[in-house]
Amino acid sequence: MYLIDDTEASLLIDDFTQNKSIQITKVAGNRLNLFVDTFEFPERDCSIESLRKVSFQFAYHERQFYIRLKGSINKGDTIYFLFENGKVIEKTITKALPFHRAEYAEAVQISVEETKVFATTLLKKWKVTTSRTNTFIIGGFIDNKYLEQYPTSEEGQYLLLLTARQLIKQVIFHYPNLEYQQLLG
Repeated sequence: MYLIDDTEASLLIDDFTQNKSIQITKVAGNRLNLFVDTFEFPERDCSIESLRKVSFQFAYHERQFYIRLKGSINKGDTIYFLFENGKVIEKTITKALPFHRAEYAEAVQISVEETKVFATTLLKKWKVTTSRTNTFIIGGFIDNKYLEQYPTSEEGQYLLLLTARQLIKQVIFHYPNLEYQQLLG
């Protein structure tokens, strides 16, 4: 369980522009993979290597929250998030956004209320609709004892909740005058 409690978000400042953003800098004790991994739900083959992966990370830049997506996602695609309480968040990938991290990822803006949903509600599953081929994949957290970040789907779910909460805590710490206190309530 210590891996889940070992996630960090940090203030990053671009040396050239002095732009500030708050991003996840450590996930579950791992500084190499800064994203929470999810996988396509398998129909037949349960091998991780054969599944498409979508990874998530949260960020804050210029008074906006973002979710960064890495994996089977391209501009023009739409991703749907279905939460345990039945709430659905739909986002279309429209453009690349500048962040101070080297990992290639798409990013979409999420509202304060959507950020709160990610921080307080378990993610049941996601669906990515591909714009080029009009096909979709459905996935989420799966149980697999060989995953490095988490061995059970429940731990993966809590890890995603924790990364959103860590980002919110850092935003409140670095920007105490903004009205984000309700996010933790």
